[in-house]
Amino acid sequence: MSRFKIYRFPAEPSIVGFILFATILGAVSSKEINYIYFFLLVAIQLNLIFTIDNVYRAKRFFELPTIYALISNGIPYIALSILDYDVLYSFIPLSLLLILTIYSAIEYGREHIFTNLIGTISLGYMVITSSAIVGKITQLTVSTWVVYTFYLVISVLYIEARLGKINDLPPVILANISFIIYYLLNPIYAILSVDLNAKTLTHYISRNYIDKEKITKLGISEMKRLLVFSIILIILTITS
Repeated sequence: MSRFKIYRFPAEPSIVGFILFATILGAVSSKEINYIYFFLLVAIQLNLIFTIDNVYRAKRFFELPTIYALISNGIPYIALSILDYDVLYSFIPLSLLLILTIYSAIEYGREHIFTNLIGTISLGYMVITSSAIVGKITQLTVSTWVVYTFYLVISVLYIEARLGKINDLPPVILANISFIIYYLLNPIYAILSVDLNAKTLTHYISRNYIDKEKITKLGISEMKRLLVFSIILIILTITS
């Protein structure tokens, strides 16, 4: 198997943003950053970025790129678990989510809504694993993870609704629920649900569907929104 098939930049650049922001949020929410482990985390995440398509776009479970992705990304966590059980406890759910993502990709295909959701939840959970590696998992880490993952999941559902793949109502309902959850976690987090409610409700009213050919333009727009959301969440996390 040639190297370029094992290591490749994700076909969906947004995945890089998901991982990058999850890593930063996990680090700043730990409140006790060990910078040696932080640089180790960067190396781990770089390996993940260049092997993630072997998980998301797996055709068969027992093929070299997929197995390599699981092993190369799992070994650092297993090694660090010897030093800190928090890493082990955080790694177990992540590994199960990634295996479930592979199963869904093989069974239903990369474009299936279930594959998208499980894969997105996996990336959001990296707030927890990143925090465990660089410091320790705090209550702030858990709150940040919930806020970040809710945003990612609702955004994925919003895109699916814009493409006409799912009913337009679920993203609106979840966006409304996010306001309540964000407020209960911390009243100031409620401002982060404004964009979610605005875009899902606007689409629900206008029914502004797009063709698959225009997904790139929508993806760029969503990445800009994610950037703004993540910067605000990072600032709120640092100042909490």
